[in-house]
This record gives sequence, structure tokens and C-alpha cells, in this order.
Amino acid sequence: MRKFYKAVLPALAFLALSGCAGPSTRILPPSRGTADSEMLEEIPVVEEANPYYLWESLIILTKEPRFSGSSGESEAARYMQQLLEDYGYDVEHRQVRSGTNDSAVIGSSLIAVKTAPSPDADILVISTHHDSAKGSPGACDNASGSAAFLEIARLLSEIPTDTEVRFLSFAGHEQENFCSRQYVESLTKRERERMVGVINLDTLGYLNDDEMMLGSLDGRPTMLGDMLRDAFREIFGESWNYGKYTGGEGSVFFQGQIPAVTITQKYRVPEEGTSLDNIGTVDIEKVSNVVDAVCRAASEVMSTDTPSMTAKAHYYNNLRDYIYVQEKDEVFLFGESPQKVMSRIGVAGRLAATNTDSSGKQIIKYQFPMKWFGVDQMIPSNYYFVDGKLDTINLDADAAGVDFEDMKERLEDTYGEAVGESIGPNGTEYNWVDPVYRSLFALIPETDGFDVEIREYAPEMTVLAEMRMDGTVTEGTADERCEELFKLWRRLLPEEAQGHVNRLIFFSDGLGGEQLWLSSEKAHGMAGWDLGIDVNDALLSIDGSRDKNRAVTMLVRLYGQLLEVSQKERYGEPFAKQFLREPDFGASFEMFVFAGKPQETPETFHERVNFFYEFEELQRFRNQVREELHLQTEVSYAGED
Repeated sequence: MRKFYKAVLPALAFLALSGCAGPSTRILPPSRGTADSEMLEEIPVVEEANPYYLWESLIILTKEPRFSGSSGESEAARYMQQLLEDYGYDVEHRQVRSGTNDSAVIGSSLIAVKTAPSPDADILVISTHHDSAKGSPGACDNASGSAAFLEIARLLSEIPTDTEVRFLSFAGHEQENFCSRQYVESLTKRERERMVGVINLDTLGYLNDDEMMLGSLDGRPTMLGDMLRDAFREIFGESWNYGKYTGGEGSVFFQGQIPAVTITQKYRVPEEGTSLDNIGTVDIEKVSNVVDAVCRAASEVMSTDTPSMTAKAHYYNNLRDYIYVQEKDEVFLFGESPQKVMSRIGVAGRLAATNTDSSGKQIIKYQFPMKWFGVDQMIPSNYYFVDGKLDTINLDADAAGVDFEDMKERLEDTYGEAVGESIGPNGTEYNWVDPVYRSLFALIPETDGFDVEIREYAPEMTVLAEMRMDGTVTEGTADERCEELFKLWRRLLPEEAQGHVNRLIFFSDGLGGEQLWLSSEKAHGMAGWDLGIDVNDALLSIDGSRDKNRAVTMLVRLYGQLLEVSQKERYGEPFAKQFLREPDFGASFEMFVFAGKPQETPETFHERVNFFYEFEELQRFRNQVREELHLQTEVSYAGED
């Protein structure tokens, strides 16, 4: 299969970019609209995905960034609309606007419908987002999902159905999903009741070997997710696992009490959301496999031989009674907007109050039904937003039937002994801190009960361990996280560069904050550079999951800084002299390591990326890093050997 991609991609790229490969080149599945089609006894066999069409869409969609409201996003929407119409769908192209005149954002939603014989038929939704981050070609995020979406629409276009199928593509993903939120809010109660669920396609087919997963907001199975897993296992002999996935279009549907599952990569990768996310990052075979699995599962839902699935779907996920459970290792981000909070927890908060403080800042209070600290009952949770950003959380815990001493014991079980206590007007107040997730918890007695107040906490930088390059620990204690990063550093850092390093300093100030630093101060009588790295930022994603890609990216960034300052004559000064206007050594070096072909980088980076190819030792480092992440080490189109 990969030899096929290698042979056809250059020709396909030329045709697509020259305007000769458009929607008219696509061939629909053989027509099944005969009298015999009404007497089918088995689920129709759907064609396999066509890699030509997937690559054609990828090339066209990534010609320019598609930030919501931009000309690139508008062109992408028009291209997708034309293809959907060619496949026989009636397509509604909505222009969506959110915000005030001074801060408005705009985008587009595409709604293509395959109707069913009955107006009360089940509804299956297949969705994606076609916009990208600002300045990013967005090949994997999310032209890959959009290309898969279009191919699924093509393959299902003439399959007989007793189920209404809605193909929905949204912009506004990077702006708190405002287009999908508008769509879900527009649905009637009856439409929501008829929906068996949503299959959402987001960031598919990165070339590294990280796992694909079925993402649901709570990490639990959905009916469609189980059907997808079964279909993938039947076709490819492998299984997809479930994981928590928050913040995308699937979360918006979940918030609207519609079961949703997102097919996506398990971990973020360095290119995502950046100018590095070009077509060289995409493994089209992985995208093709997703298409085949989705079509297999969807054709079963659509079959005229299968009964209504709404009852089963909503039995899997009884979202009417859903209450979000806040776990210790699931972050709440102070500074988030109300929309981001709702999308992350999958619950539509109730607007409880609006006010202004003495300085004129707007204060908005939303109340959410949530569970905390292992309490079985729902605790009314009041989120206070100041000027649209999360500032404080107040839990009315005694309303859940928990007394003061019980809550104190639960907080101790979760966060250890209180770090402080003080005498307040109604008794002793206790404080706990979570230095990783940067939160402070205050247990406050009131005249008629008690509250738990949660605020942002900014911990001091704490040095965990200092290590020399020979592995000697000179200060602190190197736990398994420090050891893991030290081994990674030793594997990746060339020997000649290790001679410029005095110590590796592993520190923590929680998630976020300072991540890396470089110092030339002498220590322990030794000259050289001290390199500091935040252990939590390197090894944890924002949701608390471990992610080696994140650690490698940070180490590459730190090595780039070291190259620029420790070997000025060889690297730093020639680079600065050659690129006087915008030297940007670090960003260029990072792109050199992670980007595919130099000509696939943004135009302003072409020459700067090529600068590093002059040095064999840096090419060796690049290949070593890419092997560590299971990326291609050869400069070639994605999919080649």
C-alpha cells in the first residue's frame, strides 16, 4: 500500500494544486437505487476508502491556513460544500457570528442531510471541524478529519437507509466551538430525542505510532463507540480503546445531552496547532482505516433490517441524569471562559447571577451540578467569572448532607494534612494546596453551615534534583520522573553537546508557569551551562496524562537554546548574520527537527530550516529525535517508506 502512495502522490499533488483535480473527478459508488435494493436481506457492503480522494482533499484543504472567518476557512467550506452537493446531498451553508461588534468572531457550518423515509426516523450524526489554528496549514488538525468526513459522505451517499444521516462540519473550533454550540442550541427537543449519537472526527493519522482512541467526555463507552470498536476489530484485527476527550465538538453535543464519541489521536504531538502541521505529518493509511471502520458501523445503523437504536443509545449514556465528577487529577483552569468550562465538563451551567465589583469589572456566577471528593451526592458548585475568566469556585457542600468534620477528613484524604489554619468569625478555617494543579482549597465554617472555596495557587519553584551528566545526584532526590527525563536527555543529547552542560536541574512549580531555563553560572567549582526543566510540564499533559512527546519537544527546545549560546561561532552568530531581520534561532531549529520537507514549511522558514541541514551533527540529532517519536527520518512525502 505504501508503495502505491509513493507512486501516486506527486502526480496527485500536481493535479490538485494546478486545479485539474476537483470534485468532478470523483466517482460515486455504483447506484443501488433499483427495485432490488428494497429487498436486501443483508447490510450493504460499502466500498473501501479511496486514498486518491483522501489525498486530494488534504492537498486542497492545506493550501493555506483556515482560521475561522479567514478566506482560507471560507474556501475550505465552499470546497466541502461543492463535494457534498456532487454526492447528492442538500447542503445548508450557515454563516455564524458570535460576540459583540467589537469582538465578534465569524465562521461557517455545513449541514448535509441524507433523508430517511420516515420524518420520525433515528438520526445519526457524523461531524468534524474544518478550521485550523491561526497560521497553521492544519493537515492533521483537522484536514485529516475533514478529508475522512468527505470520503465517508461519498461512500454512504447511495446506501439504502431507514435512518436520517446528518453530515456536519464546523468552523469556530479554536474559538470555543461557537459554530457547533450554535447548531446544538438550535436543535429541537424532538431532534435530540431522535439522535442515536455523534461520530466526531478530529486529528487523525499522525505519522508517529501513538495510539488512536475513542474519546468520550467521561471516558465511558457509547453505543456508537462500541460499534466502531467492533468494526475496526473485524476489519483490521486490532482494537481501539476509550479515553477522556474534552473541549471539542463531541463535548458540545455531550453538553446538549446527545451521546458523542470522537475518533482521535491519544496524545498531542509537537506539530499540532503550529505551522509544522503540514501534509508531511499525515499517514493516509491510518485515515483510510478510520473511514472504513466508520462506514462499516454507520451502514449497520442505516440498515433497513436494524430496528430503532435510540433507546439503546440513550441507555448506554443516560445524559439526562449526568453529573460531572471532579477527580483529583482533572484540572480546573483558572482564567477559562464559561464556555470552555462547560465544554470541558459537558454540563450546561445555570446562569445564577450577574454583578459588577467596585472597579467596574463584571462578575458572573454559574452553578453546576457536580460531585467532589468522593461524596455520592451532588454538590451545588458555584463558578465565579470576573471579566469572563474563572476566578473562584465555591462549593455549597453542606447542602449535599456532608458535615464539616466529614468534609475535612475527605480533603485530608485527598490532599494530606492542612497547610494552614486560622480563626475566622465562625470558627477555625483550614487550607490545603495542590502544587501540581495550582489550586488552594479553603474549608470555611459559616453561621448556617460551611463552604469550600477554591482559588488559584501559585507555588514557588521547588528544585527536586540536580544531576551531572554522569548521573551523579548533587542535590535533592531524583525520583522516577527525574530519572526518566535524565535517561531521555542522555539518549538524545549528542556527546559533544553534553560537554557544555554542567548540571541538569529538575524543578516544579505546577502545571504551567516556567517550563525551561538556561543559566551559565558556575556551580560546584565547574564551568558550563545549567539546564532547568519543569518535571510536571514535561511529563504531564494538561489533563494529567503522561505524554513523552511533550517531554521530547521541551528537550529539543532547550537544546536549541543551548546551541545558540554555547557554540555561538558555529551556529548562533552565522545564523544571526544570515537572517538579520527575524533570526528566531529557537523556532527555526524546532521546525528543522519536527517539520517534513523544507519546502513544506511556511515560506518565511524555508531558508532558516535549510541552514541547519548544513551540519551533519544536527541532522543526526534530528533523525535521533524523530526515531524516538517514531516519525519519518527521510525527507519524503508522508506514507513513503
